[in-house]
Amino acid sequence: MRREITTPGIFTIVDDEKYFTFYQDDMSQNVGFYAFDKEDVPDSVKYKTKEKYPKKVLVWLALSVKGISKSYIDRTRCPAITADIYINKCLTKLHSFIDEHHASDEYIFWPDLASSHYAHKIVQWLL
Repeated sequence: MRREITTPGIFTIVDDEKYFTFYQDDMSQNVGFYAFDKEDVPDSVKYKTKEKYPKKVLVWLALSVKGISKSYIDRTRCPAITADIYINKCLTKLHSFIDEHHASDEYIFWPDLASSHYAHKIVQWLL
C-alpha cells in the first residue's frame, strides 16, 4: 500500500482494532472432549453452552512511520466496535497522535473497512 499510493512528503496513518477472547474455544483443539466412556462425562462438559457474544478484549491503535499512538484497550461483548466508542475513545487518541507526530506534516488517514469507521458522524468528525 505504501509504495502504491503514497507520494513523497505525505505520510500514511493507519488504524486497526483486534479482539481477543478470554476463552480458547475458538481453537479447534479446545472445541471437543475425549473420554473412554461417555456416561462418565459430566453434563456440564457434554452440553457446554456458548455465548453468542463472548467477553472479549478490544485493542485499538494507530500507526505511521513516525510512531504508534496510545492504545485503547477495553472489555466488550459487542461483535464489533461501535461508532460511539470509535469517536469517543479511539479518535481522541488518534487526534493526539497526529498533534504529537504529524502536526506540520501532510498525511493521509487510512482506516480499515470496519463499518463503524464510516458512520456519518465519524466522517463529519474527521472533516
